[in-house]
Amino acid sequence: MRAAVYHKGGALAVEENFPIPKRGEKELLVKVAACSVNPVDVKLRKANLPAAVFPYPKVTCSDGSGAVIDAPPKSKFKPGDLIYWMGSPLAKYGSAANITTVPEENAEFVQHTDIISAAALPLVVNTAWQALEKSMPLAGKNILIQAGSGGVGTAAIQIAAAHGAHVTTTASQANFELCKSLGAERVVDYKAERFEDSAPP
Repeated sequence: MRAAVYHKGGALAVEENFPIPKRGEKELLVKVAACSVNPVDVKLRKANLPAAVFPYPKVTCSDGSGAVIDAPPKSKFKPGDLIYWMGSPLAKYGSAANITTVPEENAEFVQHTDIISAAALPLVVNTAWQALEKSMPLAGKNILIQAGSGGVGTAAIQIAAAHGAHVTTTASQANFELCKSLGAERVVDYKAERFEDSAPP
């Protein structure tokens, strides 16, 4: 199968005949539709970790989406189901391949979005949720989200707004409308003013 792979030293290359993985007992075998690249994927590739602790050659990218090929007997998933997942950055088989394996507990059905967009959700949404859940319930609270037009920021704005928070965010002026469309009530131009000076009463 085709896969984007790197060896010790970090050089990334597309290999045309990389071995197809075998599904583990608690894993799904998946035909990949899309994958997304997160900073952790790049950092791991450049870290040049010892071969004794890292599974070289490594298929890059952790987050992805696709269709189930095979699943454990009692799985809630079945062949043909469309799913998205957050894989382990330390697994040998990442998502930048025709086929990969995914821990069943890390996968969810694709809902309310398309299969390609779903691949961009797992890590950023999980990060945003973990940051916000410490302050829940959010209804009626003033919440500041920095870098509102970034990956985590766009997810955090939507989560906070959906839970009834009054969201202030920072962004460049070019991204004001994007942030407002996601649910931000106030957007601070971080290039022109300090967010500390424009906090809501």
